[in-house]
Amino acid sequence: MALPRRNLTVNPEDPSAYPSINDAMAVAADEDTILVHPGIYKDPLVIDRDLTLIGQGLLNEIQLHVENQTPITINAEIYHIENISIKHSGDQESFALDITSGRGTISGCDISSDGLACISIHGTASPIIRATRIHDGNETGIMITGQSNATVEGNMIFGNQFAGIEIRDQANPKITRNHIYDRNEVGILIHKYALGTIANNEIYSNRFSGIEIRSRANPNITNNQIYKNGRSGIFFHDFAAGVINNNTIFENRSSGIAIQTNSNPEISNNRIEKNSEAGVVVSNSGQGTLTGNAILGNGYSGIEISQKGSPTIKDNQISWNGGGVMAHQQANGIISDNDLRYNKNGAFYISEDSADNITRSGNIEWIQASFN
Repeated sequence: MALPRRNLTVNPEDPSAYPSINDAMAVAADEDTILVHPGIYKDPLVIDRDLTLIGQGLLNEIQLHVENQTPITINAEIYHIENISIKHSGDQESFALDITSGRGTISGCDISSDGLACISIHGTASPIIRATRIHDGNETGIMITGQSNATVEGNMIFGNQFAGIEIRDQANPKITRNHIYDRNEVGILIHKYALGTIANNEIYSNRFSGIEIRSRANPNITNNQIYKNGRSGIFFHDFAAGVINNNTIFENRSSGIAIQTNSNPEISNNRIEKNSEAGVVVSNSGQGTLTGNAILGNGYSGIEISQKGSPTIKDNQISWNGGGVMAHQQANGIISDNDLRYNKNGAFYISEDSADNITRSGNIEWIQASFN
């Protein structure tokens, strides 16, 4: 007969409670709950059964602070960790939280790391990471690899040395309703055949791109706000693909979207506006299909094509930019049925070395722009 579920209390100030989390875990059975009271706990934990750990009190007073080792390693199938501050310091070969299996939940925590990623999710592990602050990682905030289908929702991810979230090796997570911002090198890096659904996030004020997609990755990116990043809002390169739909991409310091080196995304129904340089740049043999986008008020051209870039551009509004479409340095492309009125320097600039390779039809042009 199964044992009844129990609540085990950890409180260093209470002689009737367990003095450490490991002491409680030593006697815990599957489905028990460990209630952790305020204190600084310094011993690493290995969760290898179905347990719940819940902090009792203010988050910043319940600290698991471990030096030179990973504070929590999870090898269980079902688990729940809530309201605990988890910090790794010292050894740069450790994570703050290492999840190797299962479908548990991490909720309402604060996680940072002086070592590798704040959170590493790998193998077939597919947890839910929810409503947690993930910050100041010496490398990545969250690394998702292998066959993981993790869900990352409603978190604050900031101040990590490299990517806020890194997705690789065919992982296919769902990343939704997060704020990914402030000094991450890249907001989200997706590479090495990775997939993923990136939806309803705010991705802003990262040092380089908001999202970088490379090395044959192929995500679905929809309904995000991507703004004020140090370079491009979204950067495709090295045979990347993806579906980019219904995003607002604005006020990035370089282009809204950059497509290079044989990358071929589908970009539709986005609003790409007020970026410091071009709205969309297609270069270095980049491709891509752009349909139904509003590309407005960008500092340079709405779309720039160069260096054998070869996009298909159809049914977009490309207006109030420095110029409409600029094609130069042996550019290629098909440009049809777009509204190219109201650009400061006209609808098209096409260099002599690109004229024979650009096909234009059905576009609405207004040679004399109107600016007050």
